[in-house]
Amino acid sequence: MSDNRSYFKSKRFRAILQDYEETDRQGVPCIISSYDYVDVAEYYQDVKNDTEKAERAIDKALRLYPGETAPLIFKGRLMLLVHHDIEQARYYLSCIEDKRDLDYYYLTAEILLNEEKVDEANDYLKEMLEEVDEEEQQDYIYDVANIFLDYFYHETADEWIQMIEDKEGTDYKELMSKSLVCKGRYEESEETLNRLIDKDPFSTDYWNLLTLTQLRSEKNEEALNSSEFSIALNPDDDEAILNKAYALFQMGNTEDSLHFFQRYTALCPDDELGYFNVGSCLIMLNRYEEAWENLKKSEELASDDSPRSLDILQNLLFIADKLGKENDKTLYLKKIEDYPDDDIQVLIEKGGIFLYHGLLDQAQSYFNEAVEKSDYSTDVIMQIGMMVTDNDYTFSDDGRLVKMRHQ
Repeated sequence: MSDNRSYFKSKRFRAILQDYEETDRQGVPCIISSYDYVDVAEYYQDVKNDTEKAERAIDKALRLYPGETAPLIFKGRLMLLVHHDIEQARYYLSCIEDKRDLDYYYLTAEILLNEEKVDEANDYLKEMLEEVDEEEQQDYIYDVANIFLDYFYHETADEWIQMIEDKEGTDYKELMSKSLVCKGRYEESEETLNRLIDKDPFSTDYWNLLTLTQLRSEKNEEALNSSEFSIALNPDDDEAILNKAYALFQMGNTEDSLHFFQRYTALCPDDELGYFNVGSCLIMLNRYEEAWENLKKSEELASDDSPRSLDILQNLLFIADKLGKENDKTLYLKKIEDYPDDDIQVLIEKGGIFLYHGLLDQAQSYFNEAVEKSDYSTDVIMQIGMMVTDNDYTFSDDGRLVKMRHQ
């Protein structure tokens, strides 16, 4: 969603929000524009991290202004990014009458990206560039580059970044710094961001991206300092708080990192990431009952395609084993077994989980499948070998997993 944080602090918006909340309590419509309704919805979603209130506000807008583009775009993106419902996103897109609105182009492309049709999205956006008014084309190019960066398609984003005419301008440098992070070129990204911060030291976006860059390059103390600058500018910046938690965690300060992960969870109660990290910290502190509660909440909130799903299941299995929850242990072993394993890395991870729990036949089956699918890749074989050795196992002469014999 768009970043209107400075506007959300303005007297004008606070007055609109007050009117909206008062009429909402009374159960009567609030007479504000469709754009004001979108601002209220964005405030609930982006600042308060309250999807339920955001959706309530935007549904009110759609009842009052059923054909307006802005509420339909917001609702479509909510369906896409929060509910992961492509068909509903496509439905709200189809309700938009103005097919030449830039946001119509963007949402169309994002639907294609969620369907992993990257080339099709890129071709579509290039075709639509010809339809954009000349004075809006540079803004359009900037927005498109940002979309591809948000979806981690940095090579495609680079095509658009190079279309920006002002190579000395803030927009170009900002996009380049994001692209450099995606490519792992952290030093260059950090240099660019420091120059941007020199010009605009009050930008939490720049401080947050700098923190991320420093975390990726394992400059943990610098990352901690950068996150604190961002928090000083906005004490409720969930991204800055999450970054500080990661910096503390990477520095080995589990207790303090737990505190900031809990702060993030309080700000973002609908995000499984917070509960997952809280649970992981509590495991390290041997507070298993509390960890169990948080990881169960994380499992409940995680979408089917969450990149953390297997890690959540693994941690719940670990706790069930530690606490002697035999029924739960059986349940999570089955969930892990049923977890989609069409990816080689997932096969290796599943093999490692079963190995850790001493289930050697299942572990060996996953390892063998990973090796075969990788066409006997040396990297895959070495990764499995290290995993086997770390768990105090080895392979016998006939290729079976066996416990190491120590002299």
